[in-house]
Amino acid sequence: MSAARPSYEEFSQTPAHELRALMPPTVFYTPGGTRRQAALAGIDPSSDAYPAWSRARMVESLYVLCTYGAQHIFTGLVRSSQIAEIGRYRQRLIDWLHEGIAGDEALAIWQRQGWRVRLVGVDDIPELAATATRLEEMTPTHWEHTIWFTVNTSLSQTWEKVLAVARQQNAFSQQDLVRALYGEDLPLAQLWISFGKLLLAPDALPFVLAGEVQCYWSQRPGYSLDEAMLRAILYDYAYLRRTWSEDKSKRYVHIDQQRDLWQRPLVVGLGQAIDSFWYPRPQGNEEVL
Repeated sequence: MSAARPSYEEFSQTPAHELRALMPPTVFYTPGGTRRQAALAGIDPSSDAYPAWSRARMVESLYVLCTYGAQHIFTGLVRSSQIAEIGRYRQRLIDWLHEGIAGDEALAIWQRQGWRVRLVGVDDIPELAATATRLEEMTPTHWEHTIWFTVNTSLSQTWEKVLAVARQQNAFSQQDLVRALYGEDLPLAQLWISFGKLLLAPDALPFVLAGEVQCYWSQRPGYSLDEAMLRAILYDYAYLRRTWSEDKSKRYVHIDQQRDLWQRPLVVGLGQAIDSFWYPRPQGNEEVL
């Protein structure tokens, strides 16, 4: 691959190990629609078959991120909206989570992959305290990759804990807070891969770890991140979004030739209702759906 920006065709043929340097060390990965993914595969999301099936998909996506160089992957397991649900899914949620990430089969996976696994945010979900402890005791002591599973029960929980830690431990910088909250120094996240609606919320990811984060929202539900999708994201992240330059004196020389482009009424995030789901509105469709 040449030093200048490669074509995507060239990039797509580059071996994965040569692209690892492009991956930021800390990544937010917050897929959604896991039950939708299961339903599309013929799996009842309220059945006991769902957790193991979903975990297998999760491991596949996490493996892709690790293969391409992610060292710390923060991925959400529980948000406040899930806690507020009713029905069998909510009743079984805690048991499914424990078995899904800290059961014997899950632990065997983490050992086989050589991944350290941690569960953070269990202060408000005491039922998961034993899960967090089991992961600390049973996942590898030597690792290249850490999977940080996060749980949150309210929109305010993250900031309440951050403020409490800042007071208790006299944390005066972002890195002080990171060290106090996670027990070690961590690189700030620069990449966020999520799903569905373009949404920012304090219970979706640990904002205290956010650097200048480039965001990508897939519309394929569940743990559907594969090599093709990640390569497309990495190419955009590494080459197409690097638009900053110290000298901007010549940046607008050709802007008049782009007038039509910059005056199009496109809004990233406008969508349409499809049954009970949201989906992006096709570009060029200005109707209110």
